Parts: sequence; C-alpha cells; structure tokens
Amino acid sequence: MYFEGILELQQYVKGLDISEDEQLMILVGDQSSELVNTLITFMNRNRINFFGGIFPGLLVGTENHRKGFLLEKFKSVLTTMIIPDLVEPIQPAQDVRGSTAIVIADGLSSRMKELTDTIYDNLGPEVTYLGGGAGYYDLQPRPCVFNNEGLFEDAAIVSIIPNQTVIEVKHGWERLAGPFTVTKSNENTMMELDFQNAFEVYRAIIEQEEGIILYSA
Repeated sequence: MYFEGILELQQYVKGLDISEDEQLMILVGDQSSELVNTLITFMNRNRINFFGGIFPGLLVGTENHRKGFLLEKFKSVLTTMIIPDLVEPIQPAQDVRGSTAIVIADGLSSRMKELTDTIYDNLGPEVTYLGGGAGYYDLQPRPCVFNNEGLFEDAAIVSIIPNQTVIEVKHGWERLAGPFTVTKSNENTMMELDFQNAFEVYRAIIEQEEGIILYSA
C-alpha cells in the first residue's frame, strides 16, 4: 500500500493488527529519505518490527513516485542484517526449503559481492530470492538500508518468508553487445573488459550504436 506522507502511514500502522511473527517492510522514495529516522523512532516506540530501504523511485501501478512510502505486512521465519566483517551465520529456526528470501541491499556498496556471497553461502539454492539494490537517484553512496536498529550503508537485510514465489515479469532489456569477461576490477569498479580498458570498450559500443563521438575528460 502506498502512502504519500508519513502521518497517513503512521495512522494506518496504528490500526494494524500485527502478531509476534509478523513484521512490516517499508520502501521509501529518496525524496522522503529525511523521514527515515522519524519512522524508526515511531516503530520502536510502538514495538513494531520492520525493515526496508530507500529507492530512487516507487512504482505504484503505472506511476513512479520519488516521494512516499510503500508498506507490506507478512510473516517472517527470520530477518537479519548482513554487514561485512560483522556477519553471523544465518540460522533459521525451521526448514526454509521452498521459502522466499527477500533481500534489500545497498546497491552502490563497494562490497556487494561479499554481501551476496554471504547470503548465498548461508541459504544456497533452497530458497527463491526476491529483492534488489537500494540507493539514491543521484548515485551518491550513503546509508539506504534500515531496520529497528538504524540506517546503514554497505549492508543488506534478508527476510525469509514461508511462501513460495514465482517470477512472472521480465525486464524487457535487449543485449546490446557482449558478453564480456571482467579481467580487472577495483571493488565494484570495472577497470578492464577482455583485457581492454573498460571505458574504451563502452565508448566504442555507444559510438557505434548511437552514431556519436564521446570524449573523455
């Protein structure tokens, strides 16, 4: 459910019947990101477990909203925060085979591989993964993943729900070139593709496709 303002969200949450094994997932448009700490305080004051992320836009029907909140309530087997170097094993209290793992990760983290590897090493192929990378429209790294404990950067949240999901949508993208092998990288920055400068590879493809000339600064 979509809410444009935090007051209407809070009013709705106050009227919810939330059991001990249920929690809320809240996705926040980046133009409402300054309200996340207010949201955390409200949830803690009302003893409601929740988690979520900040995103450059929220899809509501056919509309994209930079402001506002999306809320969903569901039962969870386990919800945990993944932070590199502070990782504890993910240990659900019950068998999770056939369940769905909702993953919200810092989409601009330089340690994305560590985050995703940690999650997969713990849960493997026994669950269906659903989720994506959080972050801001301006692509500037800063805290964008949150739960009752605060707002975090370079982190991911995993929530396992005892429901099986089936993906029924496609992204609609078409391959422009490649595939390529990343032969050199620095954290999440590609330096070389197939032993060639990555920028030069990208530039050649775009110039050929668009009929333009690109210059490096």
